[in-house]
Amino acid sequence: MHDRGFIWVAATAWLIGCAALLCEHFQPPSPLVVGMRALFAVGTCAAICLVLFAKAHALAGTSQPELYQIVRLVSRWVYILLYALAVVRMVLYLYEAGPAVRSPDDFQFYVACVVLPLWVIRTVVLAVPLRRRAPQPLQSRFDAPRTRTAYPGS
Repeated sequence: MHDRGFIWVAATAWLIGCAALLCEHFQPPSPLVVGMRALFAVGTCAAICLVLFAKAHALAGTSQPELYQIVRLVSRWVYILLYALAVVRMVLYLYEAGPAVRSPDDFQFYVACVVLPLWVIRTVVLAVPLRRRAPQPLQSRFDAPRTRTAYPGS
C-alpha cells in the first residue's frame, strides 16, 4: 500500500472519531453512542495494525534502527491525529458553554482507544522480526510438468 493509502486509512479513523464525538454532543439514544465508540475503537486499532504491520513488512530484512524510525514516524502521526480530535472535542465543549456542560473528561476513552493499541502493536512490531520471503516464481497449471500415463490398451 502506498503512503497515500495510509493517509486515507488515518483520515477514515479520524472521521469516525469526529462522528463519535458529534454523537455524544447531540446525545442520541444510548446504543448509537456506544456503537459509535465501539466503531472508533475497532477502526483505530485496525488502522494502526494495518499501517504498522504493512510498513514493518515492507522493511523486513532491514536494520532495527531503520524500522524504529518508521515506527516512531507512525506514532507521531497517530498522536497528531489524536490532538486534532482533542481540538474537535474542545470546540464542542466551548460551543456547549452553559450551566449543563459535560466535562471534557469523557475524552479519556478516545485517548485509551488510541494509545493502548499503539503501544501494544508498536511493541509487537519492534519485538518480532519479520523476514522477507524469497519471491516465488509464478506458476500456472499449464507450466506444471506433464506426465504421460499409459492406459491399458493404448
